[in-house]
Amino acid sequence: MTSQLEEPKWHVVYTRARSEKKANERLTKMGITTYLPLHKVRKQWSDRKKWVHEPLFRSYLFVKITRNEYTEVLMVPGVVKYVYFEGKPAIVPDKQIEDLKRLVEQQIPMQQMSPVVHKGDRVRVIAGPMMDVEGILHDTQGEKKVIIQINGLDQALAITVPLTDIEKVHPAKS
Repeated sequence: MTSQLEEPKWHVVYTRARSEKKANERLTKMGITTYLPLHKVRKQWSDRKKWVHEPLFRSYLFVKITRNEYTEVLMVPGVVKYVYFEGKPAIVPDKQIEDLKRLVEQQIPMQQMSPVVHKGDRVRVIAGPMMDVEGILHDTQGEKKVIIQINGLDQALAITVPLTDIEKVHPAKS
């Protein structure tokens, strides 16, 4: 499948909520090289505790593809879209994927940090019941809130969303 002229590159795919493992499995069956970093987390239920493997980055999956495979990936159930950065598909260097694999394999304790967003940035909710809602990040008395402007009404709503559930929306380049 790989073109002799083009080396495959690691792209970032955004998946439906809690569909990372299934999308990964389907892509692998198609012969697409994938990487889904998982980490061990202790879950607490009312009657028991259990160690489970969860995606390190919720709703994200890495695929190593050529341009010819780009559309194929989007056809897989559970895959929503590619992640773009400054109007271009996000490409992750091989070295960063290898470093990430090493960190995960060594089971080094890690914690996901909030994305680098600042007051006034345009953001999109990427997980939870408000997924795909866009607004402006605002700081109200030390609590980060996403302000959603209702166009035509001259009204706005403020919602509290965990910072790990938002991404910065980059303006499209013209």
